[in-house]
Amino acid sequence: MKKGILLLFVAVISLSTFAQQKEQYQKTAEKVVKTFTEVCALDADQQKALLPIMEAKQKELFAAREKFAGDKEGLKTANKEIGPKYWKQIKDAVGKENTDKMSQYWKEVNSKKK
Repeated sequence: MKKGILLLFVAVISLSTFAQQKEQYQKTAEKVVKTFTEVCALDADQQKALLPIMEAKQKELFAAREKFAGDKEGLKTANKEIGPKYWKQIKDAVGKENTDKMSQYWKEVNSKKK
């Protein structure tokens, strides 16, 4: 009887642990929002508005990566379609000045990679 209760307890703990784990796209979205916050000094309301937009965008980007695995051109095309789709929502959430700052930031980061 004690073994059965112990096994049930371990199973419940395991399931709740797995249920609490975040998807990778959510972690990436949080990381992007953190970068926005550091570069643009976003306030709490802007962060709160930006997170669901970034989660939706990252979810779509992750799906595109799976769909176009091994097809660089297909992925590149999908990324070019997904980015602009969320641009207006991002701009509305954080403002034009902040999106301009981030555009400049990403250009600098990408130029350092090359």
